[in-house]
Amino acid sequence: NIYVGLATAISDREAGSVTEATFGNYARQQVAASGWTVPAVSTDTQTATNAANIEFPASSGTSNTITHAFVADASSSGNILFVGALDANKTIATGDIFRINAGNFSIELK
Repeated sequence: NIYVGLATAISDREAGSVTEATFGNYARQQVAASGWTVPAVSTDTQTATNAANIEFPASSGTSNTITHAFVADASSSGNILFVGALDANKTIATGDIFRINAGNFSIELK
């Protein structure tokens, strides 16, 4: 199982140390292996992109400013496998839904 999560900061990219989001109703979202598009392998790089929207539940409170998204191997705790900064920070307020549109989340292995 692979889970996508949101972070408000990272303290150690190499160790996968993040400060995970805490807005109301937040939970990592499971994305099945079939939920990724993997084009043909190039010489030294492999890229996987989300095939469908990844949507987090509407916040029920506790404002957070999301700075990073990550991939983990568990719905809580576990290991952070990949982490990357958003193109722009996003403040989540009550009632907001954070959505990563299909094709907008890429993981690149070199």
